[in-house]
Amino acid sequence: MNAHKVTVRELGLYPPKKIMPTSTGIQTLLVQCSCSLSLLGSSLVMISWGIKDNRKKHGRILLFWLSVSDFFASSVYLIQTLYPPHGIYCNVIAVLGILFPVASFIWTDFVAYYMFLVLRTRNIPSTTRSGHAYVLQKLSIAIDDDFLL
Repeated sequence: MNAHKVTVRELGLYPPKKIMPTSTGIQTLLVQCSCSLSLLGSSLVMISWGIKDNRKKHGRILLFWLSVSDFFASSVYLIQTLYPPHGIYCNVIAVLGILFPVASFIWTDFVAYYMFLVLRTRNIPSTTRSGHAYVLQKLSIAIDDDFLL
């Protein structure tokens, strides 16, 4: 009785001989373009905040810090495409690649909460400030008015 031995390659468990790269040149170019546009937009927001006279408004301050975190998040992503990380540099890029996107997310939450508070206090009469239906109605009107402009 001659038993046939099944090899790992026959089962398909052996890795292929040619491993595809994780990113192609086109993908890298798209990442670099989107990071560059994000850097440009964040820079323009920060510059306009520095030039304007009304820097003390709460909404503008929140937008400024959101732009700062977006600027550094885009910078980290762009650096990753230009200089592949290795050694201690890899650890620093990994930490920054987590820190700034999370900071951007948190600043976005602050902006949303601030907008909620502004709409709530500006558009609701003092007798109905606790009514959720009234808040939703005014919020939908404000959103519709912004889209019409």
